[in-house]
Amino acid sequence: MKGVLFWIWLNRCCTPGSGTFDLLLRAFSSPYEIYDADEESLRAALARYDKDLAKLLDKDTEPAERILNFCNMSGVTLIPYDDPRYPIALRSIASPPVLLYCRGTLPQMNGCLSVAVVGTRNMSEYGKRMAFEISRDLARAGAVVVSGMALGIDGVANAAAINGGGETVAVLGSGIDIVYPSANAKLAEFVSRHGAVITEFLPGTRPEGRNFPIRNRIISGLAQATAVIEGDLRSGSLITARKARQQERIVYAMPGRVDEKGSEGPCMLLRDGARLLTSADDILTDFEKIYSDKINIFRLLERSPYLVDKVLRSMRVYSRSDKKPKKEEDGKKAPAEAEARSLPPTSAPSQEPAGLTPEDEKRICAILTEIGGRAEEIYRLLPPEGGVSCEDIAETRYRWLLSTRSEAEVNDVLAKQQERVDALIREAQVQAANDRTRTSAFEDAVKTLAANLSLSADEVRARMPKQLKELGDSLDQLNSVLKGTRDTPIDAVAGLYAERVDPFVQNITAAFYAVDELNISSGLK
Repeated sequence: MKGVLFWIWLNRCCTPGSGTFDLLLRAFSSPYEIYDADEESLRAALARYDKDLAKLLDKDTEPAERILNFCNMSGVTLIPYDDPRYPIALRSIASPPVLLYCRGTLPQMNGCLSVAVVGTRNMSEYGKRMAFEISRDLARAGAVVVSGMALGIDGVANAAAINGGGETVAVLGSGIDIVYPSANAKLAEFVSRHGAVITEFLPGTRPEGRNFPIRNRIISGLAQATAVIEGDLRSGSLITARKARQQERIVYAMPGRVDEKGSEGPCMLLRDGARLLTSADDILTDFEKIYSDKINIFRLLERSPYLVDKVLRSMRVYSRSDKKPKKEEDGKKAPAEAEARSLPPTSAPSQEPAGLTPEDEKRICAILTEIGGRAEEIYRLLPPEGGVSCEDIAETRYRWLLSTRSEAEVNDVLAKQQERVDALIREAQVQAANDRTRTSAFEDAVKTLAANLSLSADEVRARMPKQLKELGDSLDQLNSVLKGTRDTPIDAVAGLYAERVDPFVQNITAAFYAVDELNISSGLK
């Protein structure tokens, strides 16, 4: 408890988003050491950057004790920088938060895919629908959706993640005791039950305009990818995208009509190199190999009809252009509103088909993976229920052949077909072996980097999503070339992969500490 007290004290001393904490981390090993340091030691650590020096010289812990008591009484969890629950990805950014104030349970984000979904407060119907669908499908596939819970796109993203049965994180630009906007107070309750509402700002901090650009670095820093749905050129979502690029994260942008104001930001990002975003698949496919044990793309096949407005009304999510429902009189609700508010956010609409059971899904995926085919593509062609088996198809084909040809002709046809099947099986086995070698080469690269940089494999994935994606693309390109060379010995295949992996590991290792220095420098500007 005493250790947390000094983290709170340090949080009060360091201006959010400044370079103070970065510099102190380099000179001291604990918040108590900083608290115990004299003026000379602090000046030496901060060099010429002494913006927060006066606060660091104030050793009064009573304000920190009041904050600690408030958090204990209000059910607010404190997650300091050295806490195992503190996300690895957030530690790697310039000017990381000293401390996170948290309502709910912060999802386990280390080693998992997290995606920031952001956009304008003045969303269009198209933007609302796409933000909902993309966020819901990301959560459904196992990704954590991060947003700012603001009016408009941000609130829709948080709500849709809950509706998809996933986890979500909302990052505030105010104290943990002040929900902003107040219209999303109901949504904040849902988020805290299905994830966490977090902030670095002290309790009682008002939602001033200057706080939100500072807050945005946390939204992008928590995620490996940032998706911008809609926003004009002055939208805060572009600040989040810029922060994401500075943090070496991947930026996606959703296209819209070029004559719409809300498309200005995404169009500019796409022009400047952002990746095209049309559905959750675009992001999930990019990260599937990096987080293969966490992402379940097959769950996207559970898509069903849904009523966006009905779900959002149940959580009282609005945009600036929406009209809030009238106050209830005498405890009565309009029938439509009563129905909407009674809808559990994580339940599916009544018209959703049952689909395949998880056991069926596992069985089919295992079969398709074993034969070396493109499991996802084939799986999409399967009927949701009923259908026929491979044995049924073969038997029907054989009866049809017998009705049109002699038995000798039929056996000849079947023999030729069997030769073709055998060839396809051999080809699939070779490709499956190449795929395994490609996966092994990628994992070896991650492990080698972890050893070289004294990091865990999860930390490597969290800190270098963009570089790992480039390596994955390079290995996939080689894999495609190898499809046409079936007779290449597996040892030679492994050597070809090593020729791409080894220089990558050497370059990243050499640049790692230089990049670390750049991150510190950028935090001081």
